[in-house]
Amino acid sequence: HFEELKRRLETIPGIARVTATSFEPPTPAAGVFGGARLSLPGVSDDAASAPSAVASIVMPDFFETLGIPVIKGRGITAADRVDSRRVVVINRAMAEKFFPGVDPLGRTFASYGPRAEQMEIVGVVGDVMSAGTDPTPRPVFYTPYAQNPLAVMTVLMRVPEGNPMTVAREAEAVAWSLS
Repeated sequence: HFEELKRRLETIPGIARVTATSFEPPTPAAGVFGGARLSLPGVSDDAASAPSAVASIVMPDFFETLGIPVIKGRGITAADRVDSRRVVVINRAMAEKFFPGVDPLGRTFASYGPRAEQMEIVGVVGDVMSAGTDPTPRPVFYTPYAQNPLAVMTVLMRVPEGNPMTVAREAEAVAWSLS
Protein backbone atom coordinates (compact mmCIF):
# COMPACT_ATOMS: atom_id res chain seq x y z
CA HIS A 1 0.00 0.00 0.00
CA PHE A 2 1.86 3.05 -1.28
CA GLU A 3 0.09 5.60 0.90
CA GLU A 4 1.31 3.79 4.04
CA LEU A 5 4.79 3.42 2.56
CA LYS A 6 4.87 7.15 1.79
CA ARG A 7 3.83 7.99 5.37
CA ARG A 8 6.56 5.78 6.84
CA LEU A 9 9.29 6.99 4.49
CA GLU A 10 8.51 10.61 5.37
CA THR A 11 9.58 9.87 8.96
CA ILE A 12 13.14 8.90 7.96
CA PRO A 13 15.61 11.69 8.77
CA GLY A 14 17.19 13.05 5.60
CA ILE A 15 14.20 12.50 3.34
CA ALA A 16 12.62 15.86 2.50
CA ARG A 17 9.82 14.60 0.23
CA VAL A 18 8.38 11.29 -0.92
CA THR A 19 6.04 10.48 -3.77
CA ALA A 20 5.35 7.65 -6.21
CA THR A 21 4.43 7.41 -9.87
CA SER A 22 3.42 4.81 -12.42
CA PHE A 23 6.26 6.11 -14.62
CA GLU A 24 9.30 8.17 -13.86
CA PRO A 25 9.46 11.39 -15.88
CA PRO A 26 8.55 10.52 -19.47
CA THR A 27 10.92 8.11 -21.11
CA PRO A 28 10.75 6.35 -24.47
CA ALA A 29 9.21 3.37 -22.61
CA ALA A 30 6.50 5.63 -21.20
CA GLY A 31 5.62 6.53 -24.76
CA VAL A 32 5.08 2.86 -25.53
CA PHE A 33 3.51 1.71 -22.27
CA GLY A 34 2.00 4.93 -20.91
CA GLY A 35 0.23 6.20 -24.01
CA ALA A 36 -3.51 6.72 -23.70
CA ARG A 37 -6.08 7.52 -26.36
CA LEU A 38 -8.11 10.59 -25.47
CA SER A 39 -11.75 11.50 -25.91
CA LEU A 40 -11.70 15.28 -26.22
CA PRO A 41 -14.69 17.60 -26.66
CA GLY A 42 -15.10 18.60 -30.30
CA VAL A 43 -12.78 15.86 -31.60
CA SER A 44 -13.94 12.74 -33.48
CA ASP A 45 -15.07 9.99 -31.11
CA ASP A 46 -13.31 7.23 -33.07
CA ALA A 47 -10.93 5.44 -30.67
CA ALA A 48 -8.68 4.23 -33.49
CA SER A 49 -7.86 7.77 -34.65
CA ALA A 50 -8.16 9.53 -31.28
CA PRO A 51 -5.35 11.79 -30.13
CA SER A 52 -3.04 10.37 -27.48
CA ALA A 53 -0.87 11.48 -24.58
CA VAL A 54 1.41 9.84 -22.05
CA ALA A 55 -0.58 8.87 -18.94
CA SER A 56 1.04 8.89 -15.52
CA ILE A 57 -0.50 8.07 -12.16
CA VAL A 58 1.07 10.06 -9.33
CA MET A 59 0.80 10.50 -5.59
CA PRO A 60 0.60 13.87 -3.83
CA ASP A 61 3.86 15.86 -3.75
CA PHE A 62 4.95 14.47 -7.13
CA PHE A 63 5.53 17.86 -8.76
CA GLU A 64 7.11 19.35 -5.64
CA THR A 65 9.42 16.34 -5.18
CA LEU A 66 10.69 16.55 -8.75
CA GLY A 67 10.76 20.35 -8.89
CA ILE A 68 8.22 20.52 -11.72
CA PRO A 69 6.57 23.95 -11.57
CA VAL A 70 2.81 24.30 -11.34
CA ILE A 71 2.11 26.96 -13.97
CA LYS A 72 -1.62 27.30 -13.46
CA GLY A 73 -4.10 25.85 -10.99
CA ARG A 74 -2.76 23.16 -8.67
CA GLY A 75 -1.07 19.80 -8.52
CA ILE A 76 -2.34 16.49 -7.16
CA THR A 77 -3.21 16.65 -3.45
CA ALA A 78 -4.31 14.31 -0.67
CA ALA A 79 -7.85 15.68 -1.16
CA ASP A 80 -8.02 13.90 -4.54
CA ARG A 81 -9.58 10.72 -3.19
CA VAL A 82 -11.47 7.84 -4.78
CA ASP A 83 -14.78 9.35 -3.62
CA SER A 84 -14.04 12.89 -4.91
CA ARG A 85 -14.47 14.28 -8.41
CA ARG A 86 -12.10 12.83 -10.98
CA VAL A 87 -9.28 15.28 -11.65
CA VAL A 88 -6.25 15.51 -13.89
CA VAL A 89 -3.19 17.74 -14.23
CA ILE A 90 -1.76 18.26 -17.71
CA ASN A 91 1.62 19.48 -18.86
CA ARG A 92 2.19 22.62 -20.93
CA ALA A 93 2.71 20.59 -24.14
CA MET A 94 -0.72 18.97 -23.72
CA ALA A 95 -2.37 22.32 -22.97
CA GLU A 96 -0.86 23.87 -26.09
CA LYS A 97 -1.67 20.91 -28.34
CA PHE A 98 -5.23 20.09 -27.27
CA PHE A 99 -6.44 23.39 -25.75
CA PRO A 100 -4.79 26.07 -27.92
CA GLY A 101 -5.76 29.63 -27.11
CA VAL A 102 -8.11 28.70 -24.26
CA ASP A 103 -7.71 28.24 -20.52
CA PRO A 104 -7.74 24.46 -19.96
CA LEU A 105 -8.64 24.73 -16.25
CA GLY A 106 -12.14 23.40 -15.63
CA ARG A 107 -12.32 21.65 -19.01
CA THR A 108 -12.84 17.90 -19.13
CA PHE A 109 -11.73 14.92 -21.18
CA ALA A 110 -11.66 11.15 -20.84
CA SER A 111 -9.18 8.48 -21.83
CA TYR A 112 -10.36 5.31 -23.52
CA GLY A 113 -10.33 2.19 -21.39
CA PRO A 114 -12.28 0.40 -18.68
CA ARG A 115 -12.63 3.61 -16.62
CA ALA A 116 -13.42 6.15 -19.33
CA GLU A 117 -14.78 8.73 -16.92
CA GLN A 118 -14.59 12.46 -17.54
CA MET A 119 -11.70 14.10 -15.67
CA GLU A 120 -11.59 17.81 -14.85
CA ILE A 121 -8.34 19.65 -15.52
CA VAL A 122 -7.28 21.30 -12.25
CA GLY A 123 -3.70 22.24 -13.10
CA VAL A 124 -1.07 22.79 -15.77
CA VAL A 125 2.56 21.97 -15.00
CA GLY A 126 5.86 22.48 -16.74
CA ASP A 127 7.13 20.04 -19.33
CA VAL A 128 9.71 17.41 -18.43
CA MET A 129 12.22 16.46 -21.08
CA SER A 130 12.19 12.79 -21.97
CA ALA A 131 15.22 10.55 -21.97
CA GLY A 132 14.86 10.02 -25.72
CA THR A 133 16.67 11.82 -28.52
CA ASP A 134 13.69 14.04 -29.46
CA PRO A 135 13.82 17.24 -27.37
CA THR A 136 10.17 18.09 -28.13
CA PRO A 137 8.05 17.66 -24.97
CA ARG A 138 5.24 15.15 -25.35
CA PRO A 139 1.70 15.74 -24.07
CA VAL A 140 1.41 14.19 -20.60
CA PHE A 141 -1.46 13.96 -18.15
CA TYR A 142 -1.22 13.04 -14.49
CA THR A 143 -4.02 11.42 -12.49
CA PRO A 144 -4.16 10.85 -8.72
CA TYR A 145 -3.04 7.47 -7.38
CA ALA A 146 -6.02 7.41 -4.98
CA GLN A 147 -8.38 7.53 -7.98
CA ASN A 148 -6.35 5.02 -10.04
CA PRO A 149 -4.47 2.70 -7.66
CA LEU A 150 -1.86 0.39 -9.15
CA ALA A 151 0.00 -2.56 -7.66
CA VAL A 152 3.36 -1.39 -9.04
CA MET A 153 4.68 2.14 -8.64
CA THR A 154 8.10 3.81 -8.63
CA VAL A 155 8.89 5.54 -5.35
CA LEU A 156 10.78 8.83 -5.64
CA MET A 157 12.48 10.57 -2.72
CA ARG A 158 14.19 13.95 -2.40
CA VAL A 159 17.28 13.70 -0.21
CA PRO A 160 18.81 17.19 -0.08
CA GLU A 161 21.64 16.46 2.36
CA GLY A 162 23.67 13.58 3.68
CA ASN A 163 24.45 10.26 2.09
CA PRO A 164 21.58 9.15 -0.16
CA MET A 165 22.73 5.51 0.05
CA THR A 166 22.29 5.50 3.85
CA VAL A 167 18.78 6.87 3.43
CA ALA A 168 18.10 4.38 0.63
CA ARG A 169 19.04 1.46 2.90
CA GLU A 170 16.66 2.73 5.59
CA ALA A 171 13.93 3.23 2.98
CA GLU A 172 14.47 -0.29 1.67
CA ALA A 173 14.08 -1.72 5.20
CA VAL A 174 10.83 0.20 5.64
CA ALA A 175 9.52 -1.09 2.31
CA TRP A 176 10.38 -4.71 3.18
CA SER A 177 8.67 -4.35 6.56
CA LEU A 178 5.38 -3.67 4.75
CA SER A 179 5.56 -6.71 2.46
